[in-house]
Amino acid sequence: MKAIPKTPFITVVMNAIGASFQPGVAAETQQMSGLLSQRILARLVGDVERLPALQSEAMDEYARWLAAAEPLLRLAGDVELAIELERQLQNRNYAGTEVAVQKICARLAVQSGRQEDESIARNLLRKAAAIAHRVDIDFVSAYQDPLAQQNNIGEARELIDAEKINSLTSWLRTQFVDNSNLTVSEVELIQGGFSKHTLFLNVQGAETIPETLVIRMDWPENPVDTTVLDEFDIIKTLYEAGVPVPRPYAMEPTGSVLGSPFILLDRIAGGNNGDNLDANSGGKDLALDLARSLAALHSLPPDSFGNHIVGAHESVRDRMLREIGEYEVEWRVLGSPSVTLEIAFSWLKENIELADGPRALVHCDIGCHNILTKDDRLVSIIDWELARIGTAAQDLGYAYPTVIQLCDWNDFMAAYVDAGGKPPTKQQADYYMLWGFVWLMVNVSKAGVAFNAFPDDIRLGYADAYLSMRFQSRLADQLQSIL
Repeated sequence: MKAIPKTPFITVVMNAIGASFQPGVAAETQQMSGLLSQRILARLVGDVERLPALQSEAMDEYARWLAAAEPLLRLAGDVELAIELERQLQNRNYAGTEVAVQKICARLAVQSGRQEDESIARNLLRKAAAIAHRVDIDFVSAYQDPLAQQNNIGEARELIDAEKINSLTSWLRTQFVDNSNLTVSEVELIQGGFSKHTLFLNVQGAETIPETLVIRMDWPENPVDTTVLDEFDIIKTLYEAGVPVPRPYAMEPTGSVLGSPFILLDRIAGGNNGDNLDANSGGKDLALDLARSLAALHSLPPDSFGNHIVGAHESVRDRMLREIGEYEVEWRVLGSPSVTLEIAFSWLKENIELADGPRALVHCDIGCHNILTKDDRLVSIIDWELARIGTAAQDLGYAYPTVIQLCDWNDFMAAYVDAGGKPPTKQQADYYMLWGFVWLMVNVSKAGVAFNAFPDDIRLGYADAYLSMRFQSRLADQLQSIL
């Protein structure tokens, strides 16, 4: 855990609060700006009041850790790594200490594969992960009260201008030729998403399509680097197979209508019951609905999704090894040191055999933020931008932290199996749970880079200041549990 720079975050908070009180700004927008600002400011307070003491305690522990690691480093000819860490510790430079520890952990990961050094190296990796874990957990828990408001941001709505409404009306008439009198009466941009824009449409004069529709549109600053165009055929196949997804109507691939490509979907009555990590409502019925929906998803023949979907032409193991490698490279390029990520990437590669399993379509981002509920029952699974051919353990491991907040895991898996799902081993689910947190942590780090490029976007600032803190602590938790 490292401190974030104060000036850009104070500036974006100040600008967001000022803009939210301009004439005509919706109350929902004001509420969202206030919540994001409060969480960013709470992080800045934590950096000043709590983080220095935690970092000092960690450096004391790393000094004792180095004493245990130094003999093995000398034996391997890596004494310069020990010298560098000792120098950083003497200077009480936590950022430099973290980088030096990370480099040593990278060497220990190599030595853990040698039979003569395996036990000592693995034990040292566990201890390094435990030190980093204590910093992350203690920091987050110290500020749980000011951050304990409702986790999901909610919907802040912004009206779209008349020119774009006219452009959209013309496009809809070309897509639905039996609706020549169709007009779009209103379009609302729903603020709060981190990878795609969502727009709600009200349509008048339509005979063959609903009066309310949803547009899901690419966001140019998206840190995940995906496009909605990849979702359309997947959603169409799932809808026809009876999986609870919105009905897809049309796709606009050029970006000429609204400025970015988009897909048009049915609007499902319902809302999110939490965010990526936590559920704010719902219980056993909702969890069992999800279990049955995932079983239906994972039972579909993988080849029904065509040859262009990610993973269609490679084994699950090969795809995962490739994606782990790609994310590791992206993380290293970001220059954001993390002892926890260093050890996690090494463990994922070393245990790659756990990634394999029966092939199936997987959503890859199952959580409260991507399911719609009504009366505490599941009505739809949304946002299929990351879907690919994988194995069921990827969705189940990723969903585990959410599910256990709603019901007992054994009840969830019993419903999954009763609906036709094939259960993975606990080790496979644990593997993908760790990968899910690694994936989240790297993507939120990328959002931090995007914030540097777009410093007026409070959503990116929120991701860098607040979500990174939460994801890192959960990642540290999961890594501790499996080492």
